[in-house]
Amino acid sequence: MEPLTMKRIVKTDWIMGNIDKSVITMYKYIERTHIQKFIQDKIETNLEAFENGSSRLNDY
Repeated sequence: MEPLTMKRIVKTDWIMGNIDKSVITMYKYIERTHIQKFIQDKIETNLEAFENGSSRLNDY
């Protein structure tokens, strides 16, 4: 799996199309690194769920 990048987020948003409107979180502006890491992990988990074809809507 490729690393979490803005390009990967935008690509997934394009694939999703009108199904859902994804939000790109600028988590790097948050000062506390443990909160940045939590948000980054959540985004990555949700992208992987979508890219793997998860049928559970709450996965992403």
